[in-house]
Amino acid sequence: QRYAVALEDGRVMVVDDAWLEWCIGLELQLLSMHVLDLTGTGTGELVACAMDGTTFFVDPSQNVLRYQFPERVSSFHAGLARIGSTGGLQPCMVYTTYLDRVLLFHSLNIRRIGSSSITAHMEALFEDVRVLKENVNSLEWTLPEKASLVHSCLYHSVATAEHRAYKRMLEHRLAEIARDNERLERELIEHRRARANDMSPSPS
Repeated sequence: QRYAVALEDGRVMVVDDAWLEWCIGLELQLLSMHVLDLTGTGTGELVACAMDGTTFFVDPSQNVLRYQFPERVSSFHAGLARIGSTGGLQPCMVYTTYLDRVLLFHSLNIRRIGSSSITAHMEALFEDVRVLKENVNSLEWTLPEKASLVHSCLYHSVATAEHRAYKRMLEHRLAEIARDNERLERELIEHRRARANDMSPSPS
């Protein structure tokens, strides 16, 4: 049996047959959490909401997408709903607020949940270029250091051999990411076409 558990400190754990599969910290105490296939890939994503309206979407690879709902929330639900008299089931989110409002979000159009920044995509490369760190007294890369290095290599001329080597690695990695994204888009389009064909009524 596979299930997800939200803890009071904002951590979310996914457990498979009593074994901890993975754990991620979402920083806020969660009000409600659900599993929903948002991307149409057939694998469910976690959809969780905090009382301040912060909504998290977490995929099985622990990538996180965040949406800030503008009001405090008293209850939250995510699931499938039929929109309109002839529409099919689609992923939806329902917020109930402390202003006595109920808001339904549909047509979410979330194609994929991935790393939210270039620096996140480049994480593995930073460990190989510690010589380029601005603060040599610390082994850990800070987010400003990462952003500064990526920005300087992408948008400015670089003087040292180390910076030029890192720029080549960076450009190569970005090209790989672009190819991966194109491949994922093609696979997703093919998957949605296949699902649409499966759901089409058979001729009588």
